[in-house]
Amino acid sequence: MTCKSRYPLIPITNDRRLDRSVNVIGREDCSVEIATPHALAALIQRQKEALLSSWENEVRQLPGARNLERAILHDHIPVLIDELAEELRQPDKSAARLAAFSAAHGKERHANGYDLAQLVEEYKLLRRCIVRTAEDAQLYVVGDANRVISELIDEGIKTSVQAYVERRDSAELKRREEYLKFLVHDLRSPLAAIYYAIALIERELETAAVSERVRNTQSVVKRNIEQMQALITKLLQEEQNIRTAANIKIERAPVYLAAVADSAVRALISLATTSNTQIVNEIPDDLMLNGDRDLLERVYQNLISNAIDSAPGGTVALGATAAADAKVECWVADNGKGVPDEIKDRIFDKFVTASQHRSGIGLGLPIVKQIIEAHGGAIRLESEPGKGTIVRFSLPRG
Repeated sequence: MTCKSRYPLIPITNDRRLDRSVNVIGREDCSVEIATPHALAALIQRQKEALLSSWENEVRQLPGARNLERAILHDHIPVLIDELAEELRQPDKSAARLAAFSAAHGKERHANGYDLAQLVEEYKLLRRCIVRTAEDAQLYVVGDANRVISELIDEGIKTSVQAYVERRDSAELKRREEYLKFLVHDLRSPLAAIYYAIALIERELETAAVSERVRNTQSVVKRNIEQMQALITKLLQEEQNIRTAANIKIERAPVYLAAVADSAVRALISLATTSNTQIVNEIPDDLMLNGDRDLLERVYQNLISNAIDSAPGGTVALGATAAADAKVECWVADNGKGVPDEIKDRIFDKFVTASQHRSGIGLGLPIVKQIIEAHGGAIRLESEPGKGTIVRFSLPRG
């Protein structure tokens, strides 16, 4: 007589060993066989189509799967089933391939519109269908077979979820970058027009007979526009720091260091104007090295921006010189408030900032350090509270 059950069958043994054949509680006419890993692997492959059909019927209940075409729904699952069977036969032989398929599956499900809970449920349903298929064949999934299946499914869930989250975060970052570009463009254009209009009014007011109140109002409007331009610059800088932190790849080419620094200064002119800070570039025009121009400009933008924050109304000086050991020694110095002693040793750590105005989130100096070290250089900070700061860094010329 054939006995089938949709629920785990409990074997009765006197010494707690897993016998090859056991009786089911309350059913003396029915017995099941303990599934060895090899037996379960053979069953999975024999019943692969039936297993897939059973899994599909279950998965179709998930909101994200209801309207998917069958080929898209199955995705990597048939190959995953084959690898599960192979791993049951030869442990540790398919782990790398299983991880690759699971990662691809996680990314695909994000593209399909699944949420994380549905992705995890897919794997749980696959495990349930495997156990049910074994029960229908009178095989009891315990011991090594159960351990292998559980470990592989759990690892598949972990890898898929990680890939899903990475793709989701990457897509979110891309959307944010695109939105930021539109936002900055929409803000910068009218601000520039307003600023030039205010500048024109300012010239007209120089010879006009107007009240002091009008002159003060014009000055306030101009100052606030400059502050808004500075905030936009800071916003763009932090966004670039976030992108740079995720992907630093050096593409070397001959660059003139003074030109790189000049470009960084131009990008920060609104910050310097708002803070009434003077920037002096004393880097020799002919000083050249092989480096990544964009990343080196990012270095100067972060260092100059920090110096402006530290020295409002003061001076920021940029310098560099060729050293005897085929390196270039560079520095950015300010005469501002300096770095507090308690954070000097951590100043190149993420999210540590000496700014009292919360003008950044503390990614600038860590990014600078990463870029300098990726170029094969080194960086250090010298600072005394109340007397200013010098950031010195070396870069190989070749």
